Amino acid sequence: MHSQSFCIRPVKSLAALTLLFAGVSSASLAADRGPSHRGYYTYPAVRGENIVFTSEGDLWVAPVSGGTARRLTSNPGEESHAVLSADGRTVAFSANFEGPTEVYTMPIEGGLPQRRTWDGHAVPAGFAPDGRLMVTTSRYATLPGTQLVLVNDVGAREIVPLAEAAEVLA
Repeated sequence: MHSQSFCIRPVKSLAALTLLFAGVSSASLAADRGPSHRGYYTYPAVRGENIVFTSEGDLWVAPVSGGTARRLTSNPGEESHAVLSADGRTVAFSANFEGPTEVYTMPIEGGLPQRRTWDGHAVPAGFAPDGRLMVTTSRYATLPGTQLVLVNDVGAREIVPLAEAAEVLA
């Protein structure tokens, strides 16, 4: 586990969040790390009091009100595309830990990621109202593109019966 951290300023609006993660204000996120540690902060997910984002190929969490960001992952693969559950306690994300990009979940407090897909190039799209994980994958698509699939806690899948439903979430 790396001991790196940095401070994040409070986010006051969606426009500020967009600019922040577009790289325009990336220097302000790492101000206490010096100019040699400027970087890109991508794929933000906001729920309740937390922002989860990708930086340095890992997931980080920071309070919306500002403060120090904490690294959630430090695995050898790259993690991205974080989404948070409705209760804000679970983060789903894409990672290439074992080769192809798959979807994993873990508690927002940290812990071991749990692999949720075995489809190849799967990306989390969010959580359904009933708590099931929504992922996009081309494994079940009959057209070129991706298909939206609901995955429950034991891995059972339900394909959303709309050929291009995954495009709505993109």
